[in-house]
Amino acid sequence: MQVMNVFLCRHPLKSSLSFGLFSNPLIWLGIAAELLMMLFIIYTPAGNWLFGTAPVGADVWLLALALAGLMGGLEEIRKAWLRSAKT
Repeated sequence: MQVMNVFLCRHPLKSSLSFGLFSNPLIWLGIAAELLMMLFIIYTPAGNWLFGTAPVGADVWLLALALAGLMGGLEEIRKAWLRSAKT
């Protein structure tokens, strides 16, 4: 959800799709760091011990992906509505 959110928050009214996917390479560096830390915390014994976590299955990842897509779609609709209301 936070990976989707970082793309959605780039501008309050412009569509996230109006920006180039690789226009800000630092975003991708941050996403890679976040995902690596998350995978360490969830899928390594040291991460499980330090943070009290347990590995999750593919169903959890698929649900998170679906909800992130839903969040992205709803935010794009909200931004389009705001843009149309301004004109």
